[in-house]
Amino acid sequence: MIITLTPNPGIDRTIAVPALIRGSVMRATDSREDPGGKGLNVAAVLTSMGHRSVAVAPVGATDVDLFASDLGARRVQHCLVSSPCPTRRSVAVVEAGGRATLFNEPGIGQSQRVWDRILEEVAALAPQASVLTVSGSFPPGTDPELVRRLTRLAHESGLRLVLDVSGVHLLRALGLRPDLVKPNRVEAAQTLTSLGRGEVPSVPGAARALVAAGARAAIVSDGTNGLVLVHDD
Repeated sequence: MIITLTPNPGIDRTIAVPALIRGSVMRATDSREDPGGKGLNVAAVLTSMGHRSVAVAPVGATDVDLFASDLGARRVQHCLVSSPCPTRRSVAVVEAGGRATLFNEPGIGQSQRVWDRILEEVAALAPQASVLTVSGSFPPGTDPELVRRLTRLAHESGLRLVLDVSGVHLLRALGLRPDLVKPNRVEAAQTLTSLGRGEVPSVPGAARALVAAGARAAIVSDGTNGLVLVHDD
């Protein structure tokens, strides 16, 4: 089983308009809301491929039913931790020609009590699992020690750990030897600059530098140019 953790899930609202005209009042032709988040997407893909997974996420108390209904409809096993913080919204305004303009809220920092509940749920699931993934952003103000606690929990529980995170959270985890990290090119460069590694000349160079900094393996993606995987051997 694979446990997927989404630290900062959101509700994706999509609004269709004929054309986006700044400073104008426009009438939408369609509108919908869908629960979203990188880790939830990972769990949904794994489930569609026949792999057992459990999606873990903190969700605003008023949105738990919406998330549970959506994941249940997709047959995604889930463990949602109710939070007093409202779930962030992301708005996509999609024009008739397909062009999309996105507005992403940053989210609201969770209390230590919520994060402790998250770790308890992951620890309870760990005996049945082989991998823990942590995917996406963290709410503003999240203690970087959280990702180190997750890394230690994974190692102590015998789980392989995949981190698709960035910024200080990736930076703080590298020294604890996560099994796989997956930043994009820009995120990798920012992390390596913070480590004092200087300018990174290439995507393969960035992946090698992340492994040298502690990751057992690193995938660095570069949009339509593809991605590079470097392992510590």
